[in-house]
Formats: sequence, structure tokens, C-alpha cells
Amino acid sequence: MENTLIPINELNLIENIDILFANTIILYGAGDEGKKAYIKLKILGIPVAYFCESVTAKCGRSIFGVEVISLSKLKELDTREDITVIITSYYTKYIEEILGSISQIQIRTDKIFTAIGLNLSLIQNIMDARISEQNRDLFLNIYSMGQLEQKIAGFSNEEKLPPISRCAELASLGIDSILVYQSRKVGSSSVSYSLSLADIENMQIHFLNFSSLKTEKYNEETRQAIMNHISGCTNIIRNSQRIKIITIVREPISRVVSWATFLIYKCYYHYPHYISPGESFIESFLNIISTSIQDQFNWFHDELEDVFGIDVYAHPFNKDKGYSIIKQDNIEVLVMKTEKLNCLEGVIGEFVGAPNFKLINVNEADSLPIKYIYKNIKDTIKIPYETIAQCYEGNPMMDHFYSLNEKKELLKKWEKNIVR
Repeated sequence: MENTLIPINELNLIENIDILFANTIILYGAGDEGKKAYIKLKILGIPVAYFCESVTAKCGRSIFGVEVISLSKLKELDTREDITVIITSYYTKYIEEILGSISQIQIRTDKIFTAIGLNLSLIQNIMDARISEQNRDLFLNIYSMGQLEQKIAGFSNEEKLPPISRCAELASLGIDSILVYQSRKVGSSSVSYSLSLADIENMQIHFLNFSSLKTEKYNEETRQAIMNHISGCTNIIRNSQRIKIITIVREPISRVVSWATFLIYKCYYHYPHYISPGESFIESFLNIISTSIQDQFNWFHDELEDVFGIDVYAHPFNKDKGYSIIKQDNIEVLVMKTEKLNCLEGVIGEFVGAPNFKLINVNEADSLPIKYIYKNIKDTIKIPYETIAQCYEGNPMMDHFYSLNEKKELLKKWEKNIVR
């Protein structure tokens, strides 16, 4: 059964924590993620009435003194109480299986959410008067550990240091590898994954310019170690016999909405850093968009030019074909538009020396519950045209890649979201 029959509106929960206080809460999924959700709610003083499981063998037991009920009991509860169901899995495959199971019993509640919606609602509404100061402080102290876990090795995952090290290692051995090197959320995962399937050694990297990294969050010793490491690896890569780089650009609204959604999902432990007092979730989201919409165009100067001396804007770009190849010294760069990727299998294959190359589309969001909040946001968000105009009006960097007709067609996809 199509999961659209049971719509998930994460924004409803994020913007209205009353749903958690006013309804009977059932956590669907009694595994590790269900237990984590229970503990978060317990810390904040929000009661969980039941766990629920589709597998009848798991029903009837208790977890933390809370009964695990069956689908039939869930149906019974729904007939006499206002219930909220939180699906605790982080994988779309299992979420959709659960949605299918729930749809078969035809419950009346429309308050069905995922762990992502729950996490963001708790952070967004952490100052709610119904949450005691003691519980609030305990919650924030525990879940700030998410930041520390990323620093155990000295570097956060954001810096992508392991791929940089690996690429330098191959370069030092004279082994060719492809740098898939570009701003975030432009389709690079599909390219990198497809190259790997074709046994083409490649490294997907977003940053090599250490000056652009957020190293200020580290102490001076760690900061210097990060800078030295990246600088050393980059020099090895830059001085190798031959460098092949694939870089990608994407229509800016699609990219920045995708990036802002992913940022909030990936960093929900860090989410308070993106909220200003009194702002709603959507206001915070729009702030991320307005401050990031130009980033990918600046990326070519800040990264590709500063690191490798390649100024893409000084080289012609074939807008109709959607790609160009730049050759400079020991470097070859394949520059492509995301919107043309599916037509460029042959171009990519020839560039990397794999004539039978096939592009496999990988949408990371499709396998994660981020897809639900992404759809909610796309359906409701209103972006001021002043923000859009940063890229679409008088921007020579965007005009380098997109024709006037292309810009008109791309904007049509967002007509209902733009406020003029």
C-alpha cells in the first residue's frame, strides 16, 4: 500500500509540541532506537504509554516497565483515545513497512511521525514551560555528547579527513585516483558510488582548503594539527603526476533546500546553533537558505581555484551539453551540471577510462526519514524572492553555467514556493 495514504507531516510535530503532551504516545519499534526515544522523552518528563511491534512474538513483554502492544491493541487504543505514533526507525525501508502495517488496520489518527520529527521537536521546543529546568539541563548535557563523539579521533566527520589521507596515500604511490570534489548536495554521491562499482578508485571530498574549515571550534593544538594534515595531504595530491577531478554544480534553490534539510537531519544534536531566540523552525530554515544559497558558486573560487589554481569561470562552459573539460598543467577537470548527469554517462566513462561506465542514481535521503521532512518543507516553505535573486539576477557565476531559458525553466519548479 502506498505510504501516501498515511502522510507524515514532521513539521506539525516540530511546531506543536502540544501533540506530545496532549496525546497518548506509542513508540512503534521496541529495539535500540525505540529505547533511545523513550529515554529522551522520559528525561524531559513526557510519558510514553506503550511500545508497539508488528511481530506478535515481541508483544506482551515490558521494556522499562512499558508494555509492548500488538497492532490489534494499537487499533483498539485508537478507537477510544487520541494517540500519537512515533516510528522509531531511521531507515525508510522499515518505516514504509510499518506504514503498510498500520494502513491495514485503518486507524483514525493522523499524528504519525518519525524519530527525526521527534528529535527536532524536542530541540525546537526545549524551552517549553512544561519541561522543568532540571530536566532541560539534563537533556542538553547528555545530548551535547553527540558533538564530542565526533571529536574522538581529533577531527569531526565534517572535515572529511580520512578520504583526504587516502587520496594522498594513493598519489604518493603513483596510483591514479579520481577526486570527486565539489560543494555538498549536488549529486556527487551518485557519481562516486558509480565509479566505485566500475572499480575506479575515487575520493568524494567537499573541502581541501583548510582555511575554509570551521577549525575555530578546536583548541590551538588540534587546530594546527588539522591545518598541517590537510595542507600536507593537499601538497602531495597537487604534486602528483596527473590529477583528474570531477566537479559538479546544481540549480541553487534545489541544492540549498536539500542542504539545509540534510544539515538539520545530520546535525540535530547541534541544531540549537542554528536557532535564534523566538524563531520558528521554518524561520531558522530560511536563515540557513539565505546565508547559503550563494555558497556553491563561491566554492569554485574558495576551493578549486585556491587549492589547484583552476578558475572555472575563466574557461568556457558548454551550457547546452551541460559539461566542459578543463586541462591545465597536470590537472584535468570535468565540470558538469547535476541537471544533465543522466545524459553524461559516456562523457564520465571516457574521462575516467571506463567505456562501460553506468551512472547509478543514489539519493541518500530516500533511505532515511529525512525524505518526509524534505517533502513537508517543499510543500510549505515560502522563500522571499530577494533570496532567490542573489543567484538568478545579475549573478555572472550562475550565468556561467545556466542560460536565460534554463533559469526560467528551473524557477518554474519553485513558483509556488517563491514570495515576490
